[in-house]
Amino acid sequence: MSEGKNKILGFIENNFNILIIAVFIFSLIIRLKYLTINSAVWYDEAEYLSAAKDWAFGIPYDFNFVRPALLPFIWTIFYKLGAGEFFLRIILLLFSLASLILTYLIGKILFNKYVGLIALTITSFHYLNLFYTARLLTDIPSFTLLLFTVYFFLEVYINKKDNYIYLMGLTFVLSILMRFPAGTLGGVLLLYLLLTEGFKFLKNKKLWASIGIFFIIFMLYSIWYYINYNKIPIFEASAFYTPAILLKQSLGFMPTTLMSPGYIFIILLLIGLGTILFNIILGYDLLKKDKELKKQLFVFLWVLVIFSYFAFYAGLVEDRYFFYIYSALFIIIGWVLLKLNDFLKKYHKFLGIIVIILILCTTGYQQLIYADNLIKIKADSYIQFKYAGEYIKQNSNSKDKVIAAGIPQLTYYSEREIIYWPDRDKFKELIKDKSIKYLVLSALESTPEWTYKWPEENKNKVKVVQAYFFDQEKTKPAIIIYQLNH
Repeated sequence: MSEGKNKILGFIENNFNILIIAVFIFSLIIRLKYLTINSAVWYDEAEYLSAAKDWAFGIPYDFNFVRPALLPFIWTIFYKLGAGEFFLRIILLLFSLASLILTYLIGKILFNKYVGLIALTITSFHYLNLFYTARLLTDIPSFTLLLFTVYFFLEVYINKKDNYIYLMGLTFVLSILMRFPAGTLGGVLLLYLLLTEGFKFLKNKKLWASIGIFFIIFMLYSIWYYINYNKIPIFEASAFYTPAILLKQSLGFMPTTLMSPGYIFIILLLIGLGTILFNIILGYDLLKKDKELKKQLFVFLWVLVIFSYFAFYAGLVEDRYFFYIYSALFIIIGWVLLKLNDFLKKYHKFLGIIVIILILCTTGYQQLIYADNLIKIKADSYIQFKYAGEYIKQNSNSKDKVIAAGIPQLTYYSEREIIYWPDRDKFKELIKDKSIKYLVLSALESTPEWTYKWPEENKNKVKVVQAYFFDQEKTKPAIIIYQLNH
């Protein structure tokens, strides 16, 4: 019997790479299922896409200064090469798949390959990762670039592979230019180095070269940003938000983002964080010497610093804002599950493995069902803007202009200049311009109250040419397109 058990364990060990590949293939299949499910892009997606069309083709659009420019810059390159929306979705898919591999590699460095496998598995079915892989937004790319930075940092400071240090500076600045809050990782890295090396890390010439790469790229971006907006990057964007303490709201997202039967993931995470904190306090004087303690310190700071930024300062909080720490949370959960396995195998060799598989399978099923429902519910949202934009494109020329709300979506789909509704006095003058062909009113993106009454009060000046509705009975209009009678 004992020999049979050893053969089974040996089989698992010898075929570990097959398990990794199997989880990766599952991840690919489930992401391909949702790749093109969304019927229309959201406001934020359209901002990046419209900016890219402006830069690639000269379609007028004012890109909001609070948004980072790297994603639309990438889209611009591919637009210039002839790519369309489907190809851009493939790029997002590749970023998502890369985040899976990096989560495994980071888990392997911090603890071992089994922790990496568990973290990879959780990431593969995590509802937020699935949902945002299907959205043309900055969340997944920025998250992936941040994971690249973490991986390179750990290779340098844990595995002593100095050549990775240059890539660390590159991926870190790119992650920030993809989504500014990625800069919070800098606090993690700095605190870790201060606690484990004191100020000795400042003597590392290669680190300064990496910092140089970071600042050269950031300064180039800053020059472009100042020329275009006459503002200082990041500082101007951060001033757009009012700092606020949102600890309660931040903690409130965790039961959903870590959903599992009986809140088992929350329990495992709390046990893991508590154990790591206890080990750090107990072995504080060994932080500069003990390699395992350094690893635990890193993952703890990873969670603490970034979570604290959103909970105590950022001013806005959503479940997706915590993307940057989910890999760390899954790695900690994987580590505790392995500790649980060590305890349970005292009673039966396979009891721990069975329990881990049951937890992952039941949690995975719950997460996948939630993801499927969420993705499908949101799949057709804002589709009326797509229809309206396509109608305008088909029934106008490139010189025609439109007065409307929902500027990003309409710009993206119509490829026409969209002007937001001005105040009433300016509007009276604006509509004398014969290049203004359409007025668009929407219940999806609101405009001043007077705009909804104006067409009825000026029937001689406009006519309804198209309308799109929320319901099949066509009783609840979502968008109405009016053509001006010039």
